[in-house]
Amino acid sequence: RYLLNTPQNRMRGSLAYTAAKFSALVDFQWQEEFEILNGTFSGVVDARTTVDLSLGYKFNKNLGVVLTASNIFDNEYQAFPGAFKIGSQYLARVRYDF
Repeated sequence: RYLLNTPQNRMRGSLAYTAAKFSALVDFQWQEEFEILNGTFSGVVDARTTVDLSLGYKFNKNLGVVLTASNIFDNEYQAFPGAFKIGSQYLARVRYDF
């Protein structure tokens, strides 16, 4: 038997590339369907597959930017029964090191 409220099988893999000023990351996640037994939020969580992409550029030794897209194929899923569906999410980050 597997742990309560978790899928028995999950898979995650990443590919990363870094050059002098440029970086890229692709992250793949899959989990199988599983049952949650948690009072109000009991039920089945569907299997899901997501792919995330992150691209970064360093302008100089102090200033850089990273653009991240989570779930780039917009495969909507619920983290647990009764929760809102999660689709694609986007984030832009600017970083300055002193």
